[in-house]
Amino acid sequence: MRIFKHRFFSRWAEDEKISDLTLKKTITELSLGLFEANLGGNIYKKRIARRGQGKRASYRTLIAFKQNDRAVFVLGFSKGEKTNINQREKEGLKRMANNYIDATDENIRMLLRTSEIIEVK
Repeated sequence: MRIFKHRFFSRWAEDEKISDLTLKKTITELSLGLFEANLGGNIYKKRIARRGQGKRASYRTLIAFKQNDRAVFVLGFSKGEKTNINQREKEGLKRMANNYIDATDENIRMLLRTSEIIEVK
């Protein structure tokens, strides 16, 4: 399973001090079926607890995910920052998710070279 983060998500996670180890644990939980919502189109909503706090005061992440293949963190926000995404945003995220999930290995290498996505180490 390869794990990536979109460049905008990466900046947000860095600002919020969310480590790659935390992102890996999040994908492990998602792989086990532990998530808040399946939004369709390979997009899953998954909470990440804030450091020193529980998941009630958590971050919300939207992840393009295909079991045993790849995951791409595409959007993150705090509960107080945004309550949810609207229908237009949801449709756009589904298109983005499908592009990442269906990408060939060569496409992934190109996305990495252009820093569109960053691999979680």
